[in-house]
Amino acid sequence: MHLTPEEAAALRKLGENMPAIEAALETKQRVLSEDLKPAIDSLLAARESLTAISSDIFNTYALARTNLDLVASQLLARVDFEALSRAITGFGEQQAKIWQYASEAFARIPGYVFVSNLRDIKDITNELLEVVVMVDGISLYEVPRTEIATEIIFADNASQRRAVLKDRWREIVIDCREVIARHSHDETRELTETAAAALDALNSGNHKAAQALTASLIDATLRKRLKGKRHNYMPSKSGNRTRAAFDELNVRTFIAFAPIWQTYQHYDPDKGDPIPTTFSRHATAHTVSSDQYTLANTMQGVMVAVGLLCHFNERIAAEDS
Repeated sequence: MHLTPEEAAALRKLGENMPAIEAALETKQRVLSEDLKPAIDSLLAARESLTAISSDIFNTYALARTNLDLVASQLLARVDFEALSRAITGFGEQQAKIWQYASEAFARIPGYVFVSNLRDIKDITNELLEVVVMVDGISLYEVPRTEIATEIIFADNASQRRAVLKDRWREIVIDCREVIARHSHDETRELTETAAAALDALNSGNHKAAQALTASLIDATLRKRLKGKRHNYMPSKSGNRTRAAFDELNVRTFIAFAPIWQTYQHYDPDKGDPIPTTFSRHATAHTVSSDQYTLANTMQGVMVAVGLLCHFNERIAAEDS
């Protein structure tokens, strides 16, 4: 999917109108809370009979937009207050118009433009992204910087992409440090500290130690955040598991998760499997070989780990808000 002139125009128009949209929502929210106050005050005496409505609504008049419709429908189903009905109806009509416009504008914009390091890259297609993150297993989620991401995406083949990782590893390490510094949450503190230790090892010239730490970090991150569901994004030992789970992801999550498929390709040294020459969690853990422990593989693994940490820290922050 190309970023067409229409899509680019829609994005610009949405950005230009966003302050007005936010101001309108804030104004309507304030008016609604004022209009609702008398009606809700009159309900306080009868609150015990309204068992279907959460008591949380009596603690604040600043109702969240996400559950406004639900609360309103519950109230109106049981109480006929003219003022309340007018407030809900008026706000609902304005809200519908605002979000209909926003939804239509967003629908014309490819999802990957909202991954910050990919936002300004022209002529990306879903097919190109899938080749890089799923087929080649190279993460592009928030790292590396736009210039390097562009070079990776438009390289002629996987070999050239891996050459970029090797040639520009110092800059990529800087980008990774900046990202984990911005996306560090108490719940993932040990994980982000381990990522920083891997980057320290790289800077000291010990890429093998960095790769070993990175392989453990990826596994620990997935176990902590996805638990048993992590297997949905990994090939099975029998080779029967499909990539269907990835089809259910939005574009942003797909960019973060897709490299897992290559990272966890099956490798069993006891069965004489050839040592993978691209980054492999299993080969990193179960063998010591110059075929697996390379600077390019280390950088591939580091980018996967940092992308996942960034994604999960964003999820945690959203859950806390």
